[in-house]
Amino acid sequence: MPSFKDDPMVVGVASILRRVHDSYREIITGLNDEAVNWKPGEHDTNSLYQMVHHALDTERLWLTTAIGKPQSGRPEPWNLVGPYADLLPRLDEAEEDIKKYLESEIAPDPAGMGGFRDLQQTNAVSMLRAIRHLSEHLGHIGLTRQMWEQYHDLIDQKRNAAVS
Repeated sequence: MPSFKDDPMVVGVASILRRVHDSYREIITGLNDEAVNWKPGEHDTNSLYQMVHHALDTERLWLTTAIGKPQSGRPEPWNLVGPYADLLPRLDEAEEDIKKYLESEIAPDPAGMGGFRDLQQTNAVSMLRAIRHLSEHLGHIGLTRQMWEQYHDLIDQKRNAAVS
């Protein structure tokens, strides 16, 4: 069976995923446990911790779908709470997924067909869905960090005003 690890589409997908992972790292670096578990609203909002886990688990699903072995990873992480220290190693795992699924002899044929459940599509579409979904949540986590910083600044201002 031929390897497609040098196929321009596969190489491009791996490169884009790495750049998005780097952006995730930039956004979450320097935060603490409180920040990564904070939610901007009481209901129907998610923490950085939850979104990072969800986005990377879904990335794994789409990459493994592209190689014909769908793995959903962990259950949907919408109730997850955890330490900041978990997030950078989780991004390291995602980097290993790229090596394992896209830069090895099992790299998918972009024109090949695959899917999971009753969804059938080309492997190229599965890889592009990984990029789209990961990038969509990049915006969400960026906005959530900004909201956390504004919230944190507001709390500090109130504390300082109370002390004055």
